[in-house]
Amino acid sequence: MKHYYLIHSVYSYNAYILFFCFFFFFQAEDGIRDAQESRGLGDVYKRQVSTQSTGVGHPSTMKPSRLRLGYVYIDWLDVCFFAGFPAAIILAWILVPDKVTSGAISLFDLFNSARVLDLQDKVHEALKSAGVPPPYPSAVNFGMILFGSLVTCLGYFVSVGRRHWEHRIDIETELVDAREKVAQLEDRLHLAARDEIKKELGGKQIVRIFMDGAFDLMHYGHMNAFRLGRELGTQLVVGVNSSETITKCKGFAPILSDQERCDMVENVRFVDEIIPRSPYVMTREYLEWVIKEYNIDYVVHGDDPCLVNGEDVYGPVKEMGKFKSIPRTEGISTTDLIGRILTSSHPNELRWREHPAHHLLSLIHIS
Repeated sequence: MKHYYLIHSVYSYNAYILFFCFFFFFQAEDGIRDAQESRGLGDVYKRQVSTQSTGVGHPSTMKPSRLRLGYVYIDWLDVCFFAGFPAAIILAWILVPDKVTSGAISLFDLFNSARVLDLQDKVHEALKSAGVPPPYPSAVNFGMILFGSLVTCLGYFVSVGRRHWEHRIDIETELVDAREKVAQLEDRLHLAARDEIKKELGGKQIVRIFMDGAFDLMHYGHMNAFRLGRELGTQLVVGVNSSETITKCKGFAPILSDQERCDMVENVRFVDEIIPRSPYVMTREYLEWVIKEYNIDYVVHGDDPCLVNGEDVYGPVKEMGKFKSIPRTEGISTTDLIGRILTSSHPNELRWREHPAHHLLSLIHIS
Protein backbone atom coordinates (compact mmCIF):
# COMPACT_ATOMS: atom_id res chain seq x y z
CA MET A 1 0.00 0.00 0.00
CA LYS A 2 2.86 2.39 0.79
CA HIS A 3 4.41 1.74 -2.60
CA TYR A 4 0.98 2.40 -4.20
CA TYR A 5 0.74 5.86 -2.63
CA LEU A 6 4.43 6.50 -3.35
CA ILE A 7 3.92 5.85 -7.07
CA HIS A 8 0.91 8.19 -7.19
CA SER A 9 2.86 10.81 -5.27
CA VAL A 10 5.65 10.64 -7.86
CA TYR A 11 3.11 10.97 -10.69
CA SER A 12 1.49 13.97 -8.96
CA TYR A 13 4.90 15.56 -8.43
CA ASN A 14 5.81 15.11 -12.09
CA ALA A 15 2.48 16.65 -13.13
CA TYR A 16 3.17 19.57 -10.82
CA ILE A 17 6.62 20.10 -12.34
CA LEU A 18 4.98 20.03 -15.80
CA PHE A 19 2.55 22.76 -14.75
CA PHE A 20 5.45 24.76 -13.36
CA CYS A 21 7.21 24.53 -16.75
CA PHE A 22 4.00 25.62 -18.50
CA PHE A 23 3.75 28.53 -16.09
CA PHE A 24 7.25 29.80 -16.85
CA PHE A 25 6.79 29.27 -20.59
CA PHE A 26 3.58 31.28 -20.86
CA GLN A 27 4.73 33.90 -18.37
CA ALA A 28 7.95 34.35 -20.34
CA GLU A 29 5.91 34.61 -23.53
CA ASP A 30 3.80 37.31 -21.86
CA GLY A 31 6.90 39.23 -20.76
CA ILE A 32 8.57 38.98 -24.17
CA ARG A 33 5.40 40.24 -25.86
CA ASP A 34 5.24 43.22 -23.51
CA ALA A 35 8.91 43.98 -24.14
CA GLN A 36 8.38 43.87 -27.91
CA GLU A 37 5.35 46.14 -27.64
CA SER A 38 7.35 48.56 -25.51
CA ARG A 39 10.08 48.79 -28.15
CA GLY A 40 7.77 48.78 -31.18
CA LEU A 41 4.79 50.81 -29.97
CA GLY A 42 6.39 53.76 -28.24
CA ASP A 43 7.33 52.14 -24.92
CA VAL A 44 3.88 51.29 -23.61
CA TYR A 45 5.28 50.09 -20.29
CA LYS A 46 6.99 53.42 -19.55
CA ARG A 47 3.85 55.30 -20.52
CA GLN A 48 1.82 53.26 -18.06
CA VAL A 49 4.39 53.84 -15.31
CA SER A 50 4.38 57.60 -15.94
CA THR A 51 0.58 57.56 -15.96
CA GLN A 52 0.56 55.85 -12.57
CA SER A 53 3.13 58.23 -11.11
CA THR A 54 1.42 61.40 -12.33
CA GLY A 55 -2.11 60.18 -11.72
CA VAL A 56 -3.17 61.34 -15.17
CA GLY A 57 -5.02 59.12 -17.58
CA HIS A 58 -7.79 56.60 -17.68
CA PRO A 59 -8.60 55.07 -14.24
CA SER A 60 -8.42 51.53 -15.60
CA THR A 61 -4.72 52.00 -16.47
CA MET A 62 -3.84 52.36 -12.78
CA LYS A 63 -3.32 48.65 -12.18
CA PRO A 64 -1.02 47.23 -9.51
CA SER A 65 2.51 46.39 -10.56
CA ARG A 66 3.67 42.76 -10.79
CA LEU A 67 7.08 41.40 -9.88
CA ARG A 68 9.06 40.64 -13.01
CA LEU A 69 12.06 38.32 -13.06
CA GLY A 70 13.62 38.75 -16.48
CA TYR A 71 10.76 38.09 -18.86
CA VAL A 72 8.63 36.26 -16.26
CA TYR A 73 5.79 37.99 -14.40
CA ILE A 74 4.96 36.68 -10.91
CA ASP A 75 2.18 37.73 -8.55
CA TRP A 76 0.77 36.47 -5.23
CA LEU A 77 -1.48 33.84 -6.86
CA ASP A 78 1.50 32.30 -8.68
CA VAL A 79 3.50 32.16 -5.44
CA CYS A 80 0.61 30.60 -3.51
CA PHE A 81 -0.19 27.93 -6.09
CA PHE A 82 3.27 26.95 -7.32
CA ALA A 83 5.25 27.49 -4.10
CA GLY A 84 2.99 27.90 -1.09
CA PHE A 85 0.71 24.93 -1.74
CA PRO A 86 3.46 22.27 -2.25
CA ALA A 87 5.52 23.81 0.57
CA ALA A 88 2.53 23.50 2.93
CA ILE A 89 2.07 19.83 2.00
CA ILE A 90 5.76 19.04 2.53
CA LEU A 91 5.88 20.92 5.84
CA ALA A 92 2.74 19.18 7.06
CA TRP A 93 4.26 15.78 6.17
CA ILE A 94 7.45 16.70 8.08
CA LEU A 95 5.96 18.43 11.11
CA VAL A 96 2.75 16.47 11.72
CA PRO A 97 3.17 13.13 9.91
CA ASP A 98 0.69 11.36 12.22
CA LYS A 99 -2.14 13.77 11.36
CA VAL A 100 -1.36 13.57 7.65
CA THR A 101 -1.35 9.78 7.80
CA SER A 102 -4.58 9.63 9.82
CA GLY A 103 -6.21 12.08 7.39
CA ALA A 104 -5.17 9.97 4.40
CA ILE A 105 -6.48 6.81 6.12
CA SER A 106 -9.78 8.52 6.96
CA LEU A 107 -10.14 9.62 3.35
CA PHE A 108 -9.33 6.09 2.16
CA ASP A 109 -11.95 4.66 4.55
CA LEU A 110 -14.50 7.16 3.22
CA PHE A 111 -13.99 5.90 -0.32
CA ASN A 112 -14.43 2.32 0.94
CA SER A 113 -17.61 2.98 2.93
CA ALA A 114 -20.79 1.03 2.17
CA ARG A 115 -22.56 3.96 0.53
CA VAL A 116 -19.62 4.78 -1.73
CA LEU A 117 -19.11 1.11 -2.63
CA ASP A 118 -22.82 0.82 -3.49
CA LEU A 119 -22.49 3.85 -5.77
CA GLN A 120 -19.34 2.28 -7.24
CA ASP A 121 -21.27 -0.93 -8.08
CA LYS A 122 -24.00 1.09 -9.80
CA VAL A 123 -21.41 2.91 -11.91
CA HIS A 124 -19.79 -0.41 -12.85
CA GLU A 125 -23.18 -1.79 -13.90
CA ALA A 126 -23.85 1.30 -15.98
CA LEU A 127 -20.47 0.98 -17.68
CA LYS A 128 -21.08 -2.73 -18.31
CA SER A 129 -24.53 -2.09 -19.80
CA ALA A 130 -23.00 0.59 -22.01
CA GLY A 131 -20.61 -2.01 -23.44
CA VAL A 132 -17.45 -0.71 -21.74
CA PRO A 133 -15.08 -3.65 -21.16
CA PRO A 134 -13.54 -4.19 -17.67
CA PRO A 135 -11.52 -3.48 -15.60
CA TYR A 136 -13.54 -0.62 -14.15
CA PRO A 137 -12.09 2.14 -11.96
CA SER A 138 -12.66 1.94 -8.22
CA ALA A 139 -13.99 4.73 -6.03
CA VAL A 140 -10.42 5.63 -5.05
CA ASN A 141 -9.52 5.92 -8.72
CA PHE A 142 -12.52 8.18 -9.32
CA GLY A 143 -11.43 10.34 -6.40
CA MET A 144 -7.91 10.67 -7.77
CA ILE A 145 -9.31 11.50 -11.21
CA LEU A 146 -11.50 14.24 -9.76
CA PHE A 147 -8.66 15.61 -7.66
CA GLY A 148 -6.26 15.51 -10.59
CA SER A 149 -8.81 17.23 -12.84
CA LEU A 150 -9.33 19.96 -10.23
CA VAL A 151 -5.58 20.53 -9.88
CA THR A 152 -5.25 20.54 -13.68
CA CYS A 153 -7.99 23.16 -14.12
CA LEU A 154 -6.57 25.35 -11.35
CA GLY A 155 -3.06 25.00 -12.76
CA TYR A 156 -4.25 25.95 -16.23
CA PHE A 157 -6.16 28.96 -14.90
CA VAL A 158 -3.26 30.22 -12.80
CA SER A 159 -0.54 29.67 -15.40
CA VAL A 160 -2.36 30.29 -18.69
CA GLY A 161 -6.07 31.04 -18.58
CA ARG A 162 -6.13 34.22 -16.56
CA ARG A 163 -3.20 35.63 -18.58
CA HIS A 164 -5.32 35.72 -21.73
CA TRP A 165 -8.13 37.43 -19.83
CA GLU A 166 -5.77 40.00 -18.28
CA HIS A 167 -4.05 40.64 -21.60
CA ARG A 168 -7.40 41.29 -23.28
CA ILE A 169 -8.31 43.79 -20.54
CA ASP A 170 -4.91 45.47 -21.04
CA ILE A 171 -5.54 45.78 -24.79
CA GLU A 172 -9.02 47.22 -24.25
CA THR A 173 -7.61 49.71 -21.75
CA GLU A 174 -4.85 50.78 -24.13
CA LEU A 175 -7.45 51.14 -26.90
CA VAL A 176 -9.52 53.50 -24.74
CA ASP A 177 -6.38 55.48 -23.90
CA ALA A 178 -5.40 55.63 -27.58
CA ARG A 179 -8.84 56.94 -28.56
CA GLU A 180 -8.64 59.62 -25.89
CA LYS A 181 -5.16 60.54 -27.09
CA VAL A 182 -6.37 60.79 -30.70
CA ALA A 183 -9.24 63.04 -29.58
CA GLN A 184 -6.81 65.29 -27.72
CA LEU A 185 -4.49 65.50 -30.73
CA GLU A 186 -7.42 66.29 -33.03
CA ASP A 187 -8.44 69.12 -30.71
CA ARG A 188 -4.91 70.48 -30.74
CA LEU A 189 -4.79 70.22 -34.52
CA HIS A 190 -8.12 72.02 -34.76
CA LEU A 191 -6.86 74.85 -32.53
CA ALA A 192 -3.72 75.10 -34.65
CA ALA A 193 -5.87 75.41 -37.80
CA ARG A 194 -7.90 78.18 -36.15
CA ASP A 195 -4.71 80.08 -35.28
CA GLU A 196 -3.47 79.68 -38.85
CA ILE A 197 -6.70 81.20 -40.18
CA LYS A 198 -6.30 84.21 -37.89
CA LYS A 199 -2.73 84.76 -39.10
CA GLU A 200 -3.60 84.25 -42.77
CA LEU A 201 -6.51 86.72 -42.65
CA GLY A 202 -4.52 89.28 -40.69
CA GLY A 203 -6.98 89.75 -37.83
CA LYS A 204 -10.11 89.97 -39.97
CA GLN A 205 -13.14 90.53 -37.75
CA ILE A 206 -15.67 88.42 -39.68
CA VAL A 207 -14.50 85.04 -40.99
CA ARG A 208 -17.11 83.10 -42.98
CA ILE A 209 -16.85 79.32 -43.21
CA PHE A 210 -18.74 77.10 -45.68
CA MET A 211 -19.56 73.42 -45.44
CA ASP A 212 -22.12 71.22 -47.14
CA GLY A 213 -23.86 67.91 -46.64
CA ALA A 214 -27.10 65.94 -46.89
CA PHE A 215 -27.85 66.12 -43.13
CA ASP A 216 -30.52 63.46 -43.33
CA LEU A 217 -31.57 62.11 -39.90
CA MET A 218 -29.45 64.59 -37.98
CA HIS A 219 -27.14 63.10 -35.33
CA TYR A 220 -24.31 64.16 -33.04
CA GLY A 221 -21.76 63.69 -35.85
CA HIS A 222 -23.46 66.51 -37.77
CA MET A 223 -23.58 68.66 -34.63
CA ASN A 224 -19.89 68.10 -33.99
CA ALA A 225 -19.08 69.08 -37.58
CA PHE A 226 -21.09 72.29 -37.21
CA ARG A 227 -19.32 73.05 -33.93
CA LEU A 228 -15.85 72.47 -35.36
CA GLY A 229 -16.63 74.45 -38.50
CA ARG A 230 -17.96 77.41 -36.56
CA GLU A 231 -14.92 77.44 -34.25
CA LEU A 232 -12.68 78.09 -37.29
CA GLY A 233 -14.41 81.39 -37.97
CA THR A 234 -17.17 83.71 -36.81
CA GLN A 235 -19.98 82.74 -39.19
CA LEU A 236 -20.93 79.34 -40.61
CA VAL A 237 -22.72 78.96 -43.95
CA VAL A 238 -24.09 75.48 -44.64
CA GLY A 239 -25.15 74.09 -48.00
CA VAL A 240 -27.95 71.50 -47.80
CA ASN A 241 -27.76 69.01 -50.67
CA SER A 242 -30.88 68.62 -52.81
CA SER A 243 -32.81 65.34 -52.87
CA GLU A 244 -32.38 65.05 -56.65
CA THR A 245 -28.57 65.16 -56.56
CA ILE A 246 -28.46 62.81 -53.55
CA THR A 247 -30.67 60.28 -55.34
CA LYS A 248 -28.57 60.54 -58.49
CA CYS A 249 -25.29 59.89 -56.66
CA LYS A 250 -26.39 57.41 -53.95
CA GLY A 251 -29.12 55.59 -55.81
CA PHE A 252 -31.79 56.31 -53.19
CA ALA A 253 -33.54 59.40 -51.90
CA PRO A 254 -33.04 60.83 -48.40
CA ILE A 255 -35.68 60.03 -45.79
CA LEU A 256 -36.43 63.68 -45.01
CA SER A 257 -37.50 66.23 -47.62
CA ASP A 258 -35.45 69.23 -48.68
CA GLN A 259 -37.53 71.60 -46.57
CA GLU A 260 -37.34 69.40 -43.47
CA ARG A 261 -33.57 69.12 -43.69
CA CYS A 262 -33.17 72.85 -44.33
CA ASP A 263 -35.37 73.71 -41.33
CA MET A 264 -33.32 71.47 -39.04
CA VAL A 265 -29.96 72.82 -40.16
CA GLU A 266 -31.16 76.43 -40.07
CA ASN A 267 -32.18 76.11 -36.41
CA VAL A 268 -28.87 74.72 -35.18
CA ARG A 269 -27.14 77.23 -32.91
CA PHE A 270 -23.81 76.95 -34.75
CA VAL A 271 -25.29 77.74 -38.20
CA ASP A 272 -25.72 81.35 -39.30
CA GLU A 273 -26.96 80.87 -42.86
CA ILE A 274 -27.97 78.03 -45.19
CA ILE A 275 -27.84 77.51 -48.95
CA PRO A 276 -30.80 75.30 -49.98
CA ARG A 277 -30.62 72.74 -52.79
CA SER A 278 -26.85 72.61 -52.91
CA PRO A 279 -25.52 69.93 -55.31
CA TYR A 280 -24.27 66.71 -53.72
CA VAL A 281 -21.15 66.79 -55.93
CA MET A 282 -19.92 70.36 -56.22
CA THR A 283 -18.16 71.48 -59.38
CA ARG A 284 -15.40 74.05 -59.65
CA GLU A 285 -17.87 76.57 -61.02
CA TYR A 286 -20.29 76.06 -58.12
CA LEU A 287 -17.57 76.36 -55.48
CA GLU A 288 -16.26 79.57 -57.08
CA TRP A 289 -19.82 80.92 -57.19
CA VAL A 290 -20.42 80.11 -53.53
CA ILE A 291 -17.15 81.74 -52.45
CA LYS A 292 -17.93 84.89 -54.40
CA GLU A 293 -21.69 85.12 -53.73
CA TYR A 294 -21.56 84.41 -50.01
CA ASN A 295 -18.15 86.01 -49.32
CA ILE A 296 -16.66 82.71 -48.09
CA ASP A 297 -13.17 82.76 -46.60
CA TYR A 298 -12.69 79.00 -46.21
CA VAL A 299 -14.43 75.80 -47.30
CA VAL A 300 -14.49 73.07 -44.65
CA HIS A 301 -14.96 69.31 -44.92
CA GLY A 302 -14.16 66.21 -42.88
CA ASP A 303 -10.73 64.63 -43.07
CA ASP A 304 -12.14 61.60 -44.93
CA PRO A 305 -11.47 61.64 -48.70
CA CYS A 306 -14.23 62.90 -51.00
CA LEU A 307 -13.54 61.48 -54.47
CA VAL A 308 -15.82 61.41 -57.53
CA ASN A 309 -14.58 59.64 -60.67
CA GLY A 310 -11.13 59.50 -59.12
CA GLU A 311 -10.93 63.28 -58.58
CA ASP A 312 -11.00 65.25 -55.34
CA VAL A 313 -14.21 67.30 -55.15
CA TYR A 314 -12.44 69.95 -53.08
CA GLY A 315 -9.38 70.04 -55.30
CA PRO A 316 -10.16 73.52 -56.74
CA VAL A 317 -10.50 75.20 -53.33
CA LYS A 318 -7.37 73.42 -52.13
CA GLU A 319 -5.50 74.97 -55.06
CA MET A 320 -6.91 78.34 -54.05
CA GLY A 321 -5.67 77.83 -50.47
CA LYS A 322 -9.20 78.15 -49.10
CA PHE A 323 -9.73 74.62 -47.78
CA LYS A 324 -9.57 73.43 -44.16
CA SER A 325 -10.31 69.95 -42.86
CA ILE A 326 -11.96 68.98 -39.60
CA PRO A 327 -11.82 65.56 -37.88
CA ARG A 328 -14.70 63.27 -38.76
CA THR A 329 -16.74 61.96 -35.83
CA GLU A 330 -16.19 58.21 -35.81
CA GLY A 331 -18.79 55.59 -34.97
CA ILE A 332 -21.91 57.32 -36.31
CA SER A 333 -23.49 58.00 -39.68
CA THR A 334 -26.98 58.25 -41.15
CA THR A 335 -26.47 54.87 -42.81
CA ASP A 336 -25.57 53.39 -39.42
CA LEU A 337 -28.71 54.89 -37.85
CA ILE A 338 -30.89 53.43 -40.59
CA GLY A 339 -29.26 50.04 -40.00
CA ARG A 340 -29.99 50.26 -36.27
CA ILE A 341 -33.62 51.14 -36.97
CA LEU A 342 -34.06 48.26 -39.41
CA THR A 343 -32.43 45.73 -37.07
CA SER A 344 -33.87 47.30 -33.89
CA SER A 345 -30.40 47.14 -32.32
CA HIS A 346 -28.91 49.56 -29.84
CA PRO A 347 -25.28 50.37 -29.04
CA ASN A 348 -23.82 48.86 -25.91
CA GLU A 349 -24.61 51.05 -22.89
CA LEU A 350 -21.05 50.98 -21.58
CA ARG A 351 -19.59 51.90 -24.99
CA TRP A 352 -22.08 54.76 -25.22
CA ARG A 353 -21.13 56.18 -21.82
CA GLU A 354 -17.42 55.99 -22.72
CA HIS A 355 -17.95 57.52 -26.18
CA PRO A 356 -16.91 61.19 -26.44
CA ALA A 357 -20.26 61.94 -28.09
CA HIS A 358 -22.00 61.25 -24.77
CA HIS A 359 -20.24 64.30 -23.33
CA LEU A 360 -20.55 66.23 -26.60
CA LEU A 361 -24.35 66.01 -26.66
CA SER A 362 -24.49 67.53 -23.19
CA LEU A 363 -22.67 70.61 -24.55
CA ILE A 364 -24.67 71.05 -27.76
CA HIS A 365 -28.19 72.51 -27.77
CA ILE A 366 -30.49 72.96 -30.72
CA SER A 367 -32.45 76.18 -30.45
